[in-house]
Amino acid sequence: NSVVREITDAVLEQSTRHHIEQQVCESLAAFDSYRFAWIGEVNSRTREIEPHAVAGVEGYFDDLTISTDPNSPMSQGPASRAVETQELQATQNVFTDPVFEPWRPIAEQWGYQSVAVIPITHDGTLYGILGLYSHDVDAFVPEKQAIIEQLGEIIGHAIAAVERKQALMSDSVTELTFEIQDLFPSLDSVGNFDGEIRLDHVVPVGDDVYLQYGRTTPEMGSVLERFVAAHPSCESFTVLAESDAELSFELRVSEPPVTSVVAAAGGSVKTATIKHNDLRTTVYLPQTADVRQLLTRIQAQYPGIRPISRRQVSRSETTPKQIVSTWTEIL
Repeated sequence: NSVVREITDAVLEQSTRHHIEQQVCESLAAFDSYRFAWIGEVNSRTREIEPHAVAGVEGYFDDLTISTDPNSPMSQGPASRAVETQELQATQNVFTDPVFEPWRPIAEQWGYQSVAVIPITHDGTLYGILGLYSHDVDAFVPEKQAIIEQLGEIIGHAIAAVERKQALMSDSVTELTFEIQDLFPSLDSVGNFDGEIRLDHVVPVGDDVYLQYGRTTPEMGSVLERFVAAHPSCESFTVLAESDAELSFELRVSEPPVTSVVAAAGGSVKTATIKHNDLRTTVYLPQTADVRQLLTRIQAQYPGIRPISRRQVSRSETTPKQIVSTWTEIL
């Protein structure tokens, strides 16, 4: 509990992801219970874990490779399992656990007997993993695991907040355009879905419920009502305003919309339009965002995703609408 409290206080004072990760490692390594600590991230190209920050030891990664490739013999340890499951993985005794056999010479060299690897996550996004090593056997019994597991959520939240702040303040961002074909299956009972629907911001309201706001033509109102009635994940459809040319609506859904997934990665939606049951969207992401990971997460929910373009751009001057959208999401 002392560890968690100290690290929570420390990360709130940091202004960059590097400073957060280094502060966490240094705080953990300073406690007598732990030998050393490191934070790393999976390289999407090599599928190896690359260290970002290390404390309490020097040279540990000089001759060590940690792979997440299931075909690699060095991918069965707690680090790769933590990446795959996004759950804490612990080895209470590295010299008796058969899974840890390939790393026993390394453990003997560096003087540790137990290991815990904590995934660093926020809103379903994996930012990396935290490796924590102890001199003692059984240093990570279930009671302690329940406490240190909170570290992954605390660090993930801090990193997400910093990256969103940097994305909002930075003039240079990654602009990503992609298309999701056949966004909603089984539209036969709904009717003509050819009208254009423009999606604006989304607001999470807790318990995996989201409010998606958007605009369309008045003719599409009845189509959306039938759509909500036909899809279990859609709880309600509310018309907020209507004129001869435009209808503004609120859609209450129990699955995270694409716009929510983008926001969880620290991004913001520039445009998002549904037409002929295909969604085409352009989003702004921080330069540090893992685009491949974002697309993989969206693909798990929408298999018809197709990347169109990716480029570095200088964002134009912020409009009042963007300010309102950003603050609404934050609140």
